[in-house]
This record gives sequence, C-alpha cells and structure tokens, in this order.
Amino acid sequence: VRATPPRFTDNRAYTFSADGARLYIGDDAGIYSTDDPLATFTMTNLNHTLPLALYYPGMSLHPTDPNVAFAGAQDLGIDRYKGTQTWDWVFNCDGGSTAIDFTTPSTVYATCQRTQTPAFIIKSTSNGDSGTWNGAQTGIDLTDIPNFIPPITMDPSNSQRLYYGARRVYQTTNGGAQWQAISPQLTTDNTGFYAISTMAVAPSNPNYVYAGTAGGIVYFTANATAGTG
Repeated sequence: VRATPPRFTDNRAYTFSADGARLYIGDDAGIYSTDDPLATFTMTNLNHTLPLALYYPGMSLHPTDPNVAFAGAQDLGIDRYKGTQTWDWVFNCDGGSTAIDFTTPSTVYATCQRTQTPAFIIKSTSNGDSGTWNGAQTGIDLTDIPNFIPPITMDPSNSQRLYYGARRVYQTTNGGAQWQAISPQLTTDNTGFYAISTMAVAPSNPNYVYAGTAGGIVYFTANATAGTG
C-alpha cells in the first residue's frame, strides 16, 4: 500500500460498468474508478489491499533503524518505508537503485530513469523527505547512455564513495559532488540496452568492484580506489 498523493501513470485499460455510469481505469499504479467520466473527474483509489508496486533491485536499509528503508518503483517513484504497510512517496520518477549513507543516515541517494530531467542521480540530506532531493550527477558524461534504470551502489567501507554505471563505471569519492569515469567503455552499444545494469563492491576489499551488463557480461577491477578500472 502506498501513500498519497495518488498518481496516474501509463494508463493501460478502460472499461465501463454495464449501465455506463462508472468508468474504471487500470494503469501502472493499479485500478481507479470515477462516477463522472464525462466531466473533469476525481478518481477513487481501489488499491488499498492490493500490493501492486513493482520495485526494482537496489533497496537500501537504514543501518540502525529497521523501520526505515528506501526503494525505487517502476513508474511510481522513490518510496520510503516507515515501519507500516503504507510507504511514503518521496520523489516522482521511475525509481531505481537507492543507497543510505551508513555514517550519516539522513543522507540518501537514488537513481531515476535515464530520461529524467534535470537529474537521474538524486540526493537528499534530509532523510529523503519529499521536496529535499537535488541532482547529484556532476561529472557524468550525458552522452554515455545508461540502462533505462541505471544502477548506483555504495562502498560498504566508505559511504562517501559510490559507483554509478552507464557504458562505463563512474566513481565519486565525495558523496556525489563530483563523478569521474574509472573504466573504459564496456559496451559499444549506444542505446543503453546493453549498458551496465548491476554493480557490487566487495565488503572484504574496496578495490574489488564488479559490474554486470544487460548484455550478460561481468567485468571486475582490483584497483577501484586508485580511480582506474
């Protein structure tokens, strides 16, 4: 169950009741109805007991509070878990990977779909509250087309060091203030369909970083902290 405000995205199906008085609409957020389909209508949310959100990989957990988590939902934004079945919607986009700073948990990172403007890497320093997110993608080559939902991951040994994947691996060592590419181009595809789709940093050694592409290839570096891949 997701919190208000409701959003209507990518409408998929329409049908009327037998008498034509009620219109039902199915979209990526679920199903809604209205009894005034010929006017500027207000929809009734019919999803209160239906778990319909599709969450992408990249959920993040608060380091000390089990009642706080963030996740990105397909077409339904960045959502924050707060210990109940109703999650807060905190940013509107195709939500992707998230990361909570384990040293300063009020700082949260997330990615949105690659077409999100003005930013597809976002950051909040206010517990992820709605209205506190700002772009954090300085240094990313905007011609380096990522997967539709690009990945971001945090180094478990240094919360200021994060990685972002497009056709190349990018690294920030100052919490997203500046990024730099640390790998060569790992795919020649310029559509994003075969771009990096997942990344991981070894907890045992921050130099070991893995990147997997949507084309099914896994890459590895043993000297990530040197700023080269």
